[in-house]
Amino acid sequence: MGNGHAPPRTALLIDPEPRIRQLLRFALEAHGYRIMEAGTANEARGWIALERPTLVLLELRLPDGDALDICRTLRRDTRTSNAVVLAMTTLGGDEQQRWALQAGADAVVLKPFRPGHLLALVGQLLAEREGPGGANWLRLTW
Repeated sequence: MGNGHAPPRTALLIDPEPRIRQLLRFALEAHGYRIMEAGTANEARGWIALERPTLVLLELRLPDGDALDICRTLRRDTRTSNAVVLAMTTLGGDEQQRWALQAGADAVVLKPFRPGHLLALVGQLLAEREGPGGANWLRLTW
């Protein structure tokens, strides 16, 4: 029984830095996202087993595991294969970025980033994935 409302989008924030997760949480909650947070690869795997995030922001350097493996897992699982995956890294090397894209990331963002730019990219990726209405949530001026 539908009530005419789309289910809330869910975002999984995977970053060992609580400060970064807090910044991302604040920005995405303001746009109606339900947020899940993981500071480690193990925590991320737990959330992925329980939930179906529509957006995953994934730091490529995790203290306990391979972030690229998490990305590949998301793409292989039919429940999460359509999620927008945005990899984040402080490493600017082309090779690292290429590996992330080959593993299934939709885009790679270099840290430090401006929240407005990150959200604009998320909106663009959602629009590409979901069609023209995918980015309607994004009405920002930073």
